Amino acid sequence: MEGAPTVSIQDWPQDIVLVSLTEGPPAHDELRKTVAMVLERGDCSVVVDFSGAGVAGCSTLTRLLELRRLLLDRGHQLVLCGVAPATKGIFALTRLDEVFDFVSDRFAARAYLQRGEGQNPPCSPRRLLQELGSPVGPVQS
Repeated sequence: MEGAPTVSIQDWPQDIVLVSLTEGPPAHDELRKTVAMVLERGDCSVVVDFSGAGVAGCSTLTRLLELRRLLLDRGHQLVLCGVAPATKGIFALTRLDEVFDFVSDRFAARAYLQRGEGQNPPCSPRRLLQELGSPVGPVQS
């Protein structure tokens, strides 16, 4: 089908998986496949490249949170790159910009992981409940 979105999932050296998202609605479906891959492998960090994607929706954000939690539980990281300003604004409005690690592009992401930066620190249980959409009061800074 012409114009259908494509998503690329590639294995990189040093146990890194690159997920390249493109314009279109099934980004959350491809992230679901990535979650399944991480569950099967259990030994990789993940870079999600948004450079070919539009604005991320609710389903995509939910999958990213699920993927982040899964990777943290296994001692690995999730890094987002190529995020457009509109999508970055959504992360900021939802305060998820404090939860995810962002870099400029896939090559910076690879270097970031190789240097061991970031570490996607776990957030408080209250913050995690808020991330997952549970009804909790406002988060205190």
